[in-house]
Amino acid sequence: MKHRVLLALLCVCCLFSVVSVFLLASAATPPPTWPKSISIAAAPVGTGNYSLAAGMANLVAKYTGVRAVPEASSVGGRTLHQLNNKDVEFAISFCDQAYEAARGLGEYKKYGAMHVRQLWMGTVAPLAMVTHNDLGIKTFADLKGKKVMSKYSGNLTFGKVMDLFLEGEGMPNEDINHIAFTGWKDGATALKEKRIAAFIHPMPSEGMPSWLKELSFEIPVRLFSIEEKKIDFLANKYKYVTKCKLSAKDYGDITYNKDLVTISPYNSMFCRADLPDDLVYAVMKAVFDHLSELYPYHKDVKEWTDNPLYPAVVPYHPGVIQYWREKGRWTVEMDKLQRQLLTEVGASR
Repeated sequence: MKHRVLLALLCVCCLFSVVSVFLLASAATPPPTWPKSISIAAAPVGTGNYSLAAGMANLVAKYTGVRAVPEASSVGGRTLHQLNNKDVEFAISFCDQAYEAARGLGEYKKYGAMHVRQLWMGTVAPLAMVTHNDLGIKTFADLKGKKVMSKYSGNLTFGKVMDLFLEGEGMPNEDINHIAFTGWKDGATALKEKRIAAFIHPMPSEGMPSWLKELSFEIPVRLFSIEEKKIDFLANKYKYVTKCKLSAKDYGDITYNKDLVTISPYNSMFCRADLPDDLVYAVMKAVFDHLSELYPYHKDVKEWTDNPLYPAVVPYHPGVIQYWREKGRWTVEMDKLQRQLLTEVGASR
């Protein structure tokens, strides 16, 4: 009798082992229609959204069996070109650029509508003007006739938001002497030497960037934007930007000890429209079913994933819709938004 029981237990254990191996092999063997590996284009190494891409890549590899890697790039347009050229499968970008790329507008007109789809909405990166307090620049109107670093070829969102500030202020583009630059290092150097009146730059949604803190030790730096009622006008007119603020608690006298109201496009995750539905669904599941494993990658990751269904500016990928339907979070209103977005970009799915 004992031998029979032991034999039965041994058979059960063997069967369990075989089934486990089969299931693991199935989970680790992606369908042949999926790419052998995927790339996730993000901002440069060391940034919060590169850390997000790295964490996402690890979760995708772990739970789908597809090799995934983050790729350092620029989130103000370049990543969308990489998507459109099929150099990458997923990409982080500012929403203002995705909005225009998907419709073939603005800087993307010569390329035609790009096949960009929404994965999820991320977080804001409030843009503000940075100036030297000794220059006496207090308001946006004070920039008239002055040299301003506002055009950055590596991130078209800088120039886009500058154009919006000008529109909100009612100033023609030629009222400012626009100068090209390559980011905060250029801007900080020029400001210290008083060669410019100001430069535009995005800030983190919470806390002060280390480069600005260091600059404030060298010169009396100040941040400013346009009036709040003008911010409201822009946020109501353009759905790819949202009203946000920089907290006086974080910035102190750099924002005159007041919250600075400004605007920002959402910095969000996108994908190619031609990716298999089941792949995108699996990626969503790998990320959003395992958020606790993603949070340790960077302090901003939670904010990046807290509101994934904030109204999109380009159509959602069908794999994303399937995931949220199963979670019970896809609504009738979202179906309506999806149809509207598909019509706007001239696509059927």
